[in-house]
Amino acid sequence: LMISFTQDKSSYAWEGYLYAVLLLVVALLQSLFLQQYFQRCLVLGMKVRTALMAAVYKKVLVMSNDNRKESTVGETVNLMSVDAQRFNDVTNFIHLLWSCPLQIIVSIVFLWMELGPSTLAGIAVMVLMVPVNGLLANKAKEVQVLKLFAWEPSFQTQVEDIRGEELKVMRKFAYLTSVSTFIASCAPALVSLATFAVFVGVSSDNILTAEKAFTSISLFNILRSPLSMLPMLIASIVQGSIAFVPQQAWIQNATLRDNILFGSPYEDKRFQDIIEACALGPDLKLLSAGDLTEIGEKGINLSGGQKQRVSLARAAYSEADIFLLDDPLSAVDSHVGKHLFDKVIGPNGLLKDKVCSD
Repeated sequence: LMISFTQDKSSYAWEGYLYAVLLLVVALLQSLFLQQYFQRCLVLGMKVRTALMAAVYKKVLVMSNDNRKESTVGETVNLMSVDAQRFNDVTNFIHLLWSCPLQIIVSIVFLWMELGPSTLAGIAVMVLMVPVNGLLANKAKEVQVLKLFAWEPSFQTQVEDIRGEELKVMRKFAYLTSVSTFIASCAPALVSLATFAVFVGVSSDNILTAEKAFTSISLFNILRSPLSMLPMLIASIVQGSIAFVPQQAWIQNATLRDNILFGSPYEDKRFQDIIEACALGPDLKLLSAGDLTEIGEKGINLSGGQKQRVSLARAAYSEADIFLLDDPLSAVDSHVGKHLFDKVIGPNGLLKDKVCSD
């Protein structure tokens, strides 16, 4: 409306003043509402974090000595600091889960009203730039190294050689970062160029006026923020998952199948593959009810090696992203250990594409 007013010579002066005042009022209201939103979310996040820390602390005070042996002090501190802080962080941006899609939909609708199908060209450019920047960021992360310092003078030559190699890697890192920054800086121009080129090229009736151009650029700028924030928000909410195989296996008072599923849905083929990989097939044949046999204190007690294989099968079935293995082969025989290494944790095993740490 403001741009239309500047082009229409027959408009009254008070209309221009009205649009200018409205623009100012809307900007002030936007700033006020956003500040109130972030302030309230920060307060809520702090309350959630404090409540979780208090709940963990209260639970620790009433735990029996036997229960305290099941978890270390470090695990408890981790719950009160790292995990509670994650809830605090997510609370600040949780509303973006519905706000980002809403902004994207509204912006696309308004752009379609202005430019029609040509809008898709600009959106395509914006969407394509997200994985490109992500790829560059991952490459830059791979080549980034730590600085070397505090070496003895006697190793000066070796340090200088290593430092030379480090400088090459740092130079490559700087190049990748520069390209990523350049692409991000060029994004608005590329998006506008693609959209307006398609808009003008598809039909001679499409006339690119200042009104359409500036309105479209503003809408594209609105669209950029939620498109860039949504993947990061989803990544921060959907965390690692992590599976842990302790040196001393932990078994529930439940069936062998439930000990392996551990709450996950039952999939027969995946379950049977893991049973075979963890060398539990012969053991199931010896049990009266197979994988439905009750084990633990109220059922059949397993040997140390069997418990270890059940624990490893549970971790493998979870399909976690990261696996922490605390000497998982210590309680099994050598030939069984070789089978587990080849079929599960080795380079050709079930966990070959996972991040494993022993």
